[in-house]
Amino acid sequence: MLMTIAIAYPMWDVGFEIGVYGKIFFEKIFSVWAVSTALLVALILVPRRFLEVTTPMLVATAFPSLWFGFALIARWLPELTVMGKVVFATGLVIYLGCVPILIYMIVALAYPEFLSVERKAPRVGLAAVAALFLLAGFVVGSNHYHLLTCEDFELSGANVPAGCREIRPKG
Repeated sequence: MLMTIAIAYPMWDVGFEIGVYGKIFFEKIFSVWAVSTALLVALILVPRRFLEVTTPMLVATAFPSLWFGFALIARWLPELTVMGKVVFATGLVIYLGCVPILIYMIVALAYPEFLSVERKAPRVGLAAVAALFLLAGFVVGSNHYHLLTCEDFELSGANVPAGCREIRPKG
């Protein structure tokens, strides 16, 4: 239950962002990179009493660093238009693949008894909840003009998206 709550907001947030703007903003990728890199360093340097470290765990914690490399290449070589798509796809993989694994690993380190259940059902359920919240955020974000106005975006400090609904003056 704790992991489900922990994964719901990041999935909703990135789904909404992709729905509204068609991209994932850098601060979300930077946040995931910082957490994953700290976890990678801890997995390498700290004794592993509570968690068996597997290759997929190391890949999941190292993968966000690839985004930095791809983003740098895209900036240095703007004529490689495919790199923009690679940067977006890498960011999407970070959120869809790495965030649930990172949350799982953090919970496993903090509460090893919580994940002692040998069944796969909790992991499948977590993946289903993550996918559901990502999809719900995307659908709401894609249809933001039904729920939010341009002023809502302005007041929150977010970029005002194209196609937002203007407030009609009364009278």
